[in-house]
Amino acid sequence: MYVPPHCTWKCQPLDQLVNKRLKELLRTRWIETQNQYKNIITESEKRKKIIQDLKISLPLISSKVIENSWKMANIFIEEENFMIEELN
Repeated sequence: MYVPPHCTWKCQPLDQLVNKRLKELLRTRWIETQNQYKNIITESEKRKKIIQDLKISLPLISSKVIENSWKMANIFIEEENFMIEELN
């Protein structure tokens, strides 16, 4: 599949808003809990910590942000809006 230059955002709607917001939340969480990271040494411990941070951060992203990311890419289908409503 060929994607013209500067158009990958159309194929990756979540990158525009959702992943950006998630990175902000994870960065904030890391800063707030930085002292906890000092004792983490092994790769297994690092994975457990990031999973804990993801569990806390993901629910903070609203369904509206997710919906808007699809709308920005012009691939949001109104008829399927009920699916988003049901998930909440």
